[in-house]
Amino acid sequence: MGRATADRPPRIYSYIVTHDSGYAPNPFHGYCTLACCKPAIRKAAKKGDWVVGITSATRGRPQRLVYAMRVDEVLTFARYWADGRFRAKRPVWAPRDQVTVASVGDNCYEPVRRGRPRQIPCRHSRRDGSPNGGTRRRDLSGKHVLVSWTYAYFGSKPRALPDGIPIPGIGHRVVDVDTRAARKVVESLEELPRGRHGRPQLFAENGVRCTRSRCG
Repeated sequence: MGRATADRPPRIYSYIVTHDSGYAPNPFHGYCTLACCKPAIRKAAKKGDWVVGITSATRGRPQRLVYAMRVDEVLTFARYWADGRFRAKRPVWAPRDQVTVASVGDNCYEPVRRGRPRQIPCRHSRRDGSPNGGTRRRDLSGKHVLVSWTYAYFGSKPRALPDGIPIPGIGHRVVDVDTRAARKVVESLEELPRGRHGRPQLFAENGVRCTRSRCG
């Protein structure tokens, strides 16, 4: 377990996943990416950090693990758009009640010659597909896209939380991996089965069939 940078140890960022739609995070096409929502995490996270999404505490049910991703790469929006590995994550517009893997693509900020990237039709657009200035500003304020190939995504089949995971309240929690207890949490995350092991909750609610061959 190396250091995220020369001046600080790796960190664990944890937060409550309130809308598991397959958009943020996007666990399809062989990578788990966080390109939209959670701008404070995306602005601060470094290579080697972990981002952990947890279910909310509702009706007395214990909180569970939706996903965990190690930040393997940190990209600008321009680099994310241009990188051929992530072309399949460019969204194909569909009404919000017609959920597909293509419609929840998170590679939705196209660079322009001058000014900030434009928002193409995506989950954060208005209902008619036109740009939404509010979500655009919030997404781009995160500065970066977080990319992981070292991830475990469970979606609508969340798992029991590994011992010691920091439980967030409003916003997110940050823990430096600089103690024995924190290092054991990272070891638990590294032992999770890699890849996608469930559908996003929104897919499950809408009856969308999602198989590895169809979803990447």
